[in-house]
Amino acid sequence: MPRLLVLSQTHNHWGGIEAWMSEVLPFLQEGGWDIHYGLALGRRHNDPEQFVAHHPYMRQVHLMDGRAATPSARQAAVGRLVRQVAPDAVMPLAIGDALPALVAERARGGKARLLCAVHSLHTGTLADLVGYRHVIDTVVVVSGLQHRWLAASQAFAPERVRWVRNGVPVAAHPRAPRAGPLRVGYVGRIENSIKRSGDVAAVLRACVREGTPIAMTVAGDGPDRAATEAAVRAIEPRPPTRFLGFQERAVLYREVYPQLDALVLASVTEGSPLALIEAMQNGVVPVVSEYFGFAAEGLLRPGHNCLSFPVGDVALAASHLDRLSRDPALLAGLSARARESVAGRYDRSTMLQGWRDAFAALSTLPPLAPAAVPPRVAYGRLDRWGVPAALANWLRRHGGAPQGAADGFDEWPGSVYGDGGLPVSIDNSLRAIEAECAGRLAGNDRAFA
Repeated sequence: MPRLLVLSQTHNHWGGIEAWMSEVLPFLQEGGWDIHYGLALGRRHNDPEQFVAHHPYMRQVHLMDGRAATPSARQAAVGRLVRQVAPDAVMPLAIGDALPALVAERARGGKARLLCAVHSLHTGTLADLVGYRHVIDTVVVVSGLQHRWLAASQAFAPERVRWVRNGVPVAAHPRAPRAGPLRVGYVGRIENSIKRSGDVAAVLRACVREGTPIAMTVAGDGPDRAATEAAVRAIEPRPPTRFLGFQERAVLYREVYPQLDALVLASVTEGSPLALIEAMQNGVVPVVSEYFGFAAEGLLRPGHNCLSFPVGDVALAASHLDRLSRDPALLAGLSARARESVAGRYDRSTMLQGWRDAFAALSTLPPLAPAAVPPRVAYGRLDRWGVPAALANWLRRHGGAPQGAADGFDEWPGSVYGDGGLPVSIDNSLRAIEAECAGRLAGNDRAFA
């Protein structure tokens, strides 16, 4: 039985990646993979116990102690776990220090294959792929922009890159038309910097001001939930509104999506948004921002299967909702074409088979040559004084280590490269690709997909 070691942060209990994990990892285990989980432990934000409470399918759990708060401590924790578990394959999820740790393990003679599952357009994450391509056996991406960028970069041989689209179950009871106010939903992580969840209240306020008959459902959780709910409650007169908190997919399919007509997504950037795909499977019409990655995916076609607006243009978003409320034929047509657009390509069975194939192919690829171990970076005085890393990290953990990590990624960074240097050129490349795809989309290029 092949053994897989999954390395994960633990500060974010539920979101798109975590929903994907809950679908794919049990499926791989049922298919014969012996799965172990290496979970990040930090001083404040990364708590494996709370994380596992949200993911009961995780059985063989190991801790990666990063409480010394240094790269060498985190990398040593990853390396120890790799040697302990002796996996055939390793898959890090938002654990940047896994990459230099795997370089060191390869130099020691380690044979574990490395599969990078890329769910984000964060340029630091993409820079890690380029910078550590000599140790990555396979890259699997979930979005069209990621895939187009990797192909253009030529950082990997074609056989080492796969695009597996996110997929969700086919709806057993899709949206049913109903007389009355337009039923609008927001589903997913409630967070303002990327998801712009605050725009939900602004759109709703604009609809009320224009007299659009509307009823709102908000299903999700996140750091800006309280502020978003407060902003909606402050609207006068407030339309019928439900705040459901986080809901499992089964509940969304049974009780939420069938009762919606439109879904609002206001994000700045997205990889392959699961809530959007779920809504389309259920015949719910996307009223969606033209987020970074919108065009390159090739899924959304404004006026055909969705209505779109520039990021932050809440007036246009509200205008789209007003049109849908007053034009049942438009709503019905967009709904039908939304379902048709995701049928087959974005369903759960296709996604699961794609991931099964990606892992099965790992062992058939030629092994990569060992690479040089990167030099140890001096983190503080103990390093500059020549104190051995293990002792220095022990002293930091039990004595003078800083305890003021700003957030979970400050404790366990999601990437090695961060946001400077190489990521700037990657961002420029991504934007050029997205602009080209947007031009083809605007020109109604039917060959574009």
